Amino acid sequence: STFTLDNTGEVVIGGTNNLGFYVESGGTLNISGGKVSNTEDGIFAYLEGGNMTFASGNNDIDYANVIVGSGGSLVNQSTITTGKTGLQAKNTGSTILNDTTGVINSGAVNAAAMTAVDGAKLDNKGEINLTGEKAIGMYVDKATGESSGKVNVGDKSIAYYADGTGGELTITGETTLGKNSTLLAAVDGGKINYQSGAVTVGDEQYGALIKGSASAIDFGGNDLTTGTKSIGVILQNGGQLDSTLGDINTGESSIGIYTTDGTNLVSPSSRTINLSENA
Repeated sequence: STFTLDNTGEVVIGGTNNLGFYVESGGTLNISGGKVSNTEDGIFAYLEGGNMTFASGNNDIDYANVIVGSGGSLVNQSTITTGKTGLQAKNTGSTILNDTTGVINSGAVNAAAMTAVDGAKLDNKGEINLTGEKAIGMYVDKATGESSGKVNVGDKSIAYYADGTGGELTITGETTLGKNSTLLAAVDGGKINYQSGAVTVGDEQYGALIKGSASAIDFGGNDLTTGTKSIGVILQNGGQLDSTLGDINTGESSIGIYTTDGTNLVSPSSRTINLSENA
């Protein structure tokens, strides 16, 4: 069965632990307009094997948080505002696509725009804009994702975060960061393939965090350049920097590679780190 919320519809989700829509396998939810009022932590829809589309149009949706359960799929072709939960895919067979016309906005603190866990898949072809602190653009935990679109995060945030063995992100799109934010984070066996060319971070920003000996970031042979008071790469808990990163060029009062313990491996020793006069 199919349900469509159009320009004449209105949904109000209040209180705690409330749910706007529950869509099982074989069901389809189309959002082509209408007004939705939700709380920052409220769940707009839960897809237990069902399908959902935010169609391109004039949606007036506050906090369009959606959880995609086993076998479900979500496509966003519109401009939506999410809360802390954002768009989440759980378990193998679950997928989320932020299409080329899709825009995900959030001003919530601790927000995650797109999340996949336990074999689910993410694909960002559109745009993600997060202005709240401590946010994550795309997060995968033992799941996969790719981004050919844009990801913009505010202060003290992370653009791309790959966690756990099997957690893998491939990045070919554009990214902007706020202050004290990190471009790439690979943790506890996570892997990131960065294919967007030379890595450039601005003032008071961090290029990459590699935590754990099984974690990896493939920089595609590109160089990394920082602004002032920045760090190129942070290695923690046995994190290893391999030969896929080229030279590192640091700005004023910056650090090329920061290691937190003696088990970190930096290879090759022939890499050039160009320091500014006041680095």
